[in-house]
Amino acid sequence: MPVQSELFMNVVLIASATTYSQPVDLQGNNTVFVLIATIVGPGLNASGTALEGSSDLTNWATITGSFASAAAPTTADKTFASVGAKYVRLKLQNAAGSAGVFNATLTASRS
Repeated sequence: MPVQSELFMNVVLIASATTYSQPVDLQGNNTVFVLIATIVGPGLNASGTALEGSSDLTNWATITGSFASAAAPTTADKTFASVGAKYVRLKLQNAAGSAGVFNATLTASRS
């Protein structure tokens, strides 16, 4: 059964700041689509923003893939296939320059 989750809603990050979403239980799904909307600000730090996976909610590893970075208003999305983790979370990092406002959603499905 597909899983949908709102990861961030109007989260404000100061320049170069990092935050993490709450973990999402994939419930056996292995394909994850993440959509990030930059409402205000310079955009994502493409090297610092990542989907992370864990099987125990303690040890987290980056799932390969990257997000594009562009100034607001814009969106960045990425599909991650063959995710082997039980849980995922989004590591969101604002680019240098000024504060940013972000929204992010996740949809997981079985492929």
